[in-house]
Amino acid sequence: MQGRYSMRLFDSLGRLCLARGELGRAGEFADRSLERAMATNSRKNVVKAWRPRGEVALANGELDAAEAALERALSAARARALRNPTQLWKTQLAWGRLCAARHRSLNARGAGLAARAVIDRITAGLDDPALRSAFERSPGVRQVDALAATPGD
Repeated sequence: MQGRYSMRLFDSLGRLCLARGELGRAGEFADRSLERAMATNSRKNVVKAWRPRGEVALANGELDAAEAALERALSAARARALRNPTQLWKTQLAWGRLCAARHRSLNARGAGLAARAVIDRITAGLDDPALRSAFERSPGVRQVDALAATPGD
């Protein structure tokens, strides 16, 4: 179990570094998490590691590297969509950001709409109105909605 917890720790530390703009450290944590996930064949954590790897590359302006990493994450997330919808919508959001950076507005909008569909399935299963409302107001969901509203080419 130590390996599983270390993957979560590396993921959390990487996300914190990414939010702080510490891209080098964020990439290191994503690499460490990916290494552990691959060694333990933990598919959910493979998605969780590829996505920040792509987000770091995107933040560095390395669009080809970002695309390669996010394609891997999205492929794995789709394969596990029914078992982990959170990883799917978050990965679709990251993919949409990449598409926007590449000036592919229709693809960005499509990624936002796909992420929104997953979010709608999640919220449909939330019986507590306060929880549902908090989720809908969360920054990630608001980013998805903005992406889904991207005007077409």
